[in-house]
Amino acid sequence: MWRTKRKRVQVLRVGRDAIERWEQTAQGWACKSAASLATGGERVTALAPAVEAALQLEGTEEPYHSVVAVLESAWLPVMLVPLGPDLWSRGHAGQLLRHRFGDVHGLDGQTEVHMDFRAGEAQVLGYALARPVKEALLSSAMAAAVEVASLQPAFVWGREFLSRRGGRQADGHGDRPGAWWVWSEQDRTLVALLRDGRVMSLNPGASQVSDLEGAKRCAALESLRLGGLMKDAPVLAAGWPGQPLGDSGAG
Repeated sequence: MWRTKRKRVQVLRVGRDAIERWEQTAQGWACKSAASLATGGERVTALAPAVEAALQLEGTEEPYHSVVAVLESAWLPVMLVPLGPDLWSRGHAGQLLRHRFGDVHGLDGQTEVHMDFRAGEAQVLGYALARPVKEALLSSAMAAAVEVASLQPAFVWGREFLSRRGGRQADGHGDRPGAWWVWSEQDRTLVALLRDGRVMSLNPGASQVSDLEGAKRCAALESLRLGGLMKDAPVLAAGWPGQPLGDSGAG
């Protein structure tokens, strides 16, 4: 067997307070560089120079040529919109989702809205990426001679990363009739109830947590808010970079 050089996996974490570049190594994840974001003022204007700074090579670091940009909710908000008892077409669900994003986040017609919806579902899950944010990311990467391989919501990336690495995923499949998925970001926590891999409820702005006990408290509060729904469901919590904080259903 001839072994070739292991491909370097670079992930750019785009959070509310800082931009961080992480590399996946044989020993795990390592933060290679970071740049703080100024508070107040026009945050999109501050985004580009912070991204460009985080993309710069550190010391004797070997060159890399592409990154996966993972945007937290401060930059790429996520929303679950209930549709009620009526059956909605994909087109009508998308129109309602865009309208709600506009009401809550003040996004305009140039905002890219992606939705996760299956016919017959009683809710539609969506993600919104404002054009100035996308342009700031791509232009700063171009200035650093780095290709952005993809732009992904951190909420989605975390679950998919845990699934790819073979960890237990809070998806409600198999012997899990439902589960809580708790994802921690720089400035907030997202708490979702899932069944068969689908998001049934979502709080996109819960208080920050740093361990499984905090995640369990968040899930308990969400269950209480929903009238005690799935109060005994297992809780899987994770934080950056896709690292499990714990799984109450393990063992």
